[in-house]
Amino acid sequence: MPQSLQAEEKKTADELAKRISAELTFLDMPDIRLVFDISQDKVTLSGMDKVEMLISVNKGEDLKPMSKIASGGELSRIMLAVKNVLAETDKLHTMIFDEIDTGISGRAAAKVGLKLHEAAENRQILCVTHLAQIAAMADTQLLIKKTSDEKRTYT
Repeated sequence: MPQSLQAEEKKTADELAKRISAELTFLDMPDIRLVFDISQDKVTLSGMDKVEMLISVNKGEDLKPMSKIASGGELSRIMLAVKNVLAETDKLHTMIFDEIDTGISGRAAAKVGLKLHEAAENRQILCVTHLAQIAAMADTQLLIKKTSDEKRTYT
């Protein structure tokens, strides 16, 4: 890959990491460190770069692959942060979050609710949640209820 393209790719990845980190700091992950590791891999249909998100969520921890160390609550907030940052350029009309509240509560849940409410100013948000802090920020709520009979469960 030409050096100028690699340099531009690195610059873009660094800017994306910075913007996602700012979102995560707001979402009660104040010690987050996040970088995109871009390495050369074999040529495939999707290119030859291997891109991996490395994170450290606590002070003093080394950067490690997000897929190996993030808890459910951390993954939920990382997903929200990434979608919010990318939505600024992708102009998504609808964003769907299924149980974005996994592993969070209290203040973090209230902040997730606020971010979802802000995102809903420019697009439709569909969110399945179990937390009042998140549901309270919605303009409309729908109850999804499970029932069972002897044979199966219905939603």
